[in-house]
Amino acid sequence: MTRYDILLQAYHNYDVIYTAMLLIAAWASGTGHLLDWILHGKAWFAIYLYWAFVLALYVISVALIGLRF
Repeated sequence: MTRYDILLQAYHNYDVIYTAMLLIAAWASGTGHLLDWILHGKAWFAIYLYWAFVLALYVISVALIGLRF
């Protein structure tokens, strides 16, 4: 395997990772806004809990990706 093949494989992995992160971010933001619209600010604790959960998952996934690659 040449250095070019290794570099090509690494860039393919990065493309998959960034695409997945963008799709997850789009899903999380869409779901969060839908939750906010449904609850109309009545259950503010649930909304804050949701966004804290999403933020924690994002930080964990970035850390895991950093450790893996």
